[in-house]
Amino acid sequence: MPLTSNLHELIESSPFGAYILNSKNEFVYVSDKFCTMLGLSRTLILENPEYAYHAVYSDDIETVRDSDYRAKKAGIASDIEFRIVVNGRIRWHWKHCEPHHDENGEGFWFGYIVDINEKKTKELESEEQNIRYQTFISISNTGAWEYDVKNDRLWFSDEYLSMLGLDAYEYRTKHGEKIRNWIDLMHPNDKDKASTKFKNYYSNPADIGIYENYFRIRHQNGNWVWIWSRGQKMFDADGNYLNKVIGTHIDISKSKQREEELQNSQLRYKISADYSLDWDFWRAPDGKYEYVSPGCFEISGYESHEFISDPNLFEKILHPEDLNRWKKHYKLQNDGSPYSRRKIELRIYNKNGSIKWVENDYRAVFDDRGTSLGQRGVNRNITQRKEADKLSQKLLKGIHHNPATILITDIEGNLEYANPRFQQTSGYSVAEVIGTNPWNTILDDPEAILQMEIWETIKEGKECCGEIRSRKRTGEIYYEYTIITPIEDHTGAISNFIAIKEDITIRKIREEELKQANEKLELQNKQLMNFNYITSHVIRAHAANIAGLITEIQNSEVETHDELMHALEQVSADLLKSFDTLVNINNLTD
Repeated sequence: MPLTSNLHELIESSPFGAYILNSKNEFVYVSDKFCTMLGLSRTLILENPEYAYHAVYSDDIETVRDSDYRAKKAGIASDIEFRIVVNGRIRWHWKHCEPHHDENGEGFWFGYIVDINEKKTKELESEEQNIRYQTFISISNTGAWEYDVKNDRLWFSDEYLSMLGLDAYEYRTKHGEKIRNWIDLMHPNDKDKASTKFKNYYSNPADIGIYENYFRIRHQNGNWVWIWSRGQKMFDADGNYLNKVIGTHIDISKSKQREEELQNSQLRYKISADYSLDWDFWRAPDGKYEYVSPGCFEISGYESHEFISDPNLFEKILHPEDLNRWKKHYKLQNDGSPYSRRKIELRIYNKNGSIKWVENDYRAVFDDRGTSLGQRGVNRNITQRKEADKLSQKLLKGIHHNPATILITDIEGNLEYANPRFQQTSGYSVAEVIGTNPWNTILDDPEAILQMEIWETIKEGKECCGEIRSRKRTGEIYYEYTIITPIEDHTGAISNFIAIKEDITIRKIREEELKQANEKLELQNKQLMNFNYITSHVIRAHAANIAGLITEIQNSEVETHDELMHALEQVSADLLKSFDTLVNINNLTD
């Protein structure tokens, strides 16, 4: 969405950071303030929207992602408070984002972030409460910790101690909160390495990054618990190191166990993958393939050995329009944590020249020491699904732009969808009737739907059709020929009804006009027949009289001529009088 110069100037001079996302969730505009708040360049943000999440405080990332996902899925505005880390400084921000449509109907999202750190600070009673609040706000089944370097005080949350089967009160009473007691609980093989790594982090103020470590801690029952430890230094508003580090401990024992089982069962994995229809693979850290399952042939037309001998073959058969997306996805996956996982849909050229869609799903793999083992993943053939989606889009477009009114309701008759033709015909907006029964709104006679036995028919799974008289928002009556058809789900149960309605008002008006014209014509024909009958009867009578008088005149004596002529004149006068009467009758019937 292009910004006017005035609007652009207003946004750029405002105290908040503004941004615009298109329907593909890509940044199309970010203000200078937005870039400053995230500590990222405009080029980097526009290149890949994922980089914006990198500025979010680690404990808030999933919360922000979940908020964005739910808002976009529901098409509603989102509001969330979260923390941003720039140069090691953590500050609270508030983000608001809402959906819009441009003049072409294309959807986009407009959002902005505001620095609320001062407000948040005032809400907490003390700096210590504020720090702990920032720690606990996104903790769920996760242990939190805080280390005060100057006082050598290592505070653990009760949740962390419970991971180790330790009673919080008993442990603190017996051992206090010294870092030495924490180190003593470590596995002998992890103790020196883990403690040295942590000490190097907190003792170096110049290191403003994230602390991350993996080690084993002894459980009260004697077992070893794998811990994923993450933390970050605390700085005041002026950027001064407070000699404090806060972080979280997450029990990843099950994940580690699964990785060990995976490493110990490579043969079983290979056997399983060899007989899978999916295209499984394992790439070494240098990009070469350690393994490619035979399923690759069914999808790509290439054999396993061809991919193993040419590590770049997958990139070579990618559709040119998807190559850059793949490269960014590949880099992002390899740079992410060992527990991150993302999917991407790509097009490839089969060896026979046809285009296939694949869903690429893989993640980076690491050993117990955090050393990269490459990437393990799978390519799944989703060509049929994509073709079905494409067909569905065409069908939806056809329904949306159909010249007939199309309604879709649930089994109770409540409207779930109406195409634009509905508003054009009825005058009611879709928003007014969505979720309600549209028949109650537009029918001129709500009982008509029952009189036609529509519901009884369609609820039996049968199609129903007929003419319905409806009333527009303006009160104007209009007529529609309606076909209502039940829709069944995959179990065969009726899940919805679809109604296709054609406006036949003009046709009904013309039919009525034709009916009235026919009735008038029939009446005129009847009157004409009567007129003809009367005319022929009267004229025939007068003609007979005249003919009779003429015959008598021809055969009469001279002395009777005057009398007969007088009679003939009288008959002629009667004939003229009858003509006048018939003319008047005809004029009255016109």
